[in-house]
Amino acid sequence: MDDIIKVITVDDHPLILSGVTAALEKNSRNIKVIGTASTAEEMMNMLSGLGPRGLHELPDVILLDLMLPGMQGEEAAKILKKDYPSIKILVFSAETSENVIYRLLQIGIDGFVNKTSAGREIAAAVECVGSGNQYFGMDTARILENVHVAKGHKCKEMCSMFSDREMDVMRLCCEGFLSKEIADKLDISPRTVDNHKRNIFQKLGINSSLELVKYALTNDIIKL
Repeated sequence: MDDIIKVITVDDHPLILSGVTAALEKNSRNIKVIGTASTAEEMMNMLSGLGPRGLHELPDVILLDLMLPGMQGEEAAKILKKDYPSIKILVFSAETSENVIYRLLQIGIDGFVNKTSAGREIAAAVECVGSGNQYFGMDTARILENVHVAKGHKCKEMCSMFSDREMDVMRLCCEGFLSKEIADKLDISPRTVDNHKRNIFQKLGINSSLELVKYALTNDIIKL
């Protein structure tokens, strides 16, 4: 039974819950739905073992709708990634705007499948993420491409804020060098390095080198 992928489905529409459960088990012998929830809060209680529907084992995959009463699916995904990193998150939604997809990618979801997909595709998506891979259906390929292009434009716009020397200082900060070491590498004084860092901090609205590293890496301004 080690190859069985244990799944929880989360959706506030009873017909969708029952339909998806039936479709998953009909289209794959490797999938077992061990629980369903109509809200994110109910799902969290199940995972923690609270309430009458608490689970004795964690699922491998959570098939998660975004539009839920109470806590929304996007917020639930953030909590899941933090508190249950071993669980794969497959978002199951008809909401396919570029902004939403971008935010979900930032959270680190493992896949996205459209609610209009056939049962066999949903099952294939669950098997894919349950095996440790990512799944994004053909209907989201264009959206992902647009997100990638938009992110590239954003990076270029942000990089244009800085001088070449500021970019050098930022890169070396991200590589872990201290001000004196950066000064030696760039053949400038430590005071000049600190002035460059101060200018960078002001442009980004941050206050420390740690914040600078996080900001630069998160926004792909610098790649190690």
